[in-house]
Amino acid sequence: MAMKPCIECGHQVSTDAPTCPNCGKKNPTGKTSPVAMGCLLLIVLFVVASAVGSRGGRDSTGTPPAATDGSGAVPRQFQAPAVQGSLEPSMPISQVQAVAKARSYLAMGGFSRNGLIHQLAFEGFSDADASFAVDHIAPDWSAQAAQKAKSYLKLGGFSRKSLIHQLEFEGFTNAQALFGAQSVGY
Repeated sequence: MAMKPCIECGHQVSTDAPTCPNCGKKNPTGKTSPVAMGCLLLIVLFVVASAVGSRGGRDSTGTPPAATDGSGAVPRQFQAPAVQGSLEPSMPISQVQAVAKARSYLAMGGFSRNGLIHQLAFEGFSDADASFAVDHIAPDWSAQAAQKAKSYLKLGGFSRKSLIHQLEFEGFTNAQALFGAQSVGY
């Protein structure tokens, strides 16, 4: 029987122990079960197989073979579909993609301006492209605060004050947070 420190309190615990006898932490050594590892392996294999299978003979840029005329230009039929809204034809692809990703996050709802910029940056977009995308779309941030407030109330346990505080923590301005709270009846 091997002993390891509990990841919560540091007390020495058997690797077979379901809980730490000192603090009660479940799975105190962080040991992953063979079933969980098997499931993880299957998921990884499925994702890899899907990614390889979905390329359909396309190169690393997603362009079908022989889709260029040698000049490096991609013919119109192989270009990515336009993102809804007005995008300038001269916009760099990084901005076009940032706008598309920002719109997909806004469809899920409840993002503040700063929260959306941070999420896009987390996704790998530059700060400049993330800021451009958010400003280009220019959603109604008060409506986003209202949507976020509604989702928080579904979780339950929010007073008016704590809801406003949470919305401000998410990056909404005080006025937007107040609007969000008022929109749900506070």
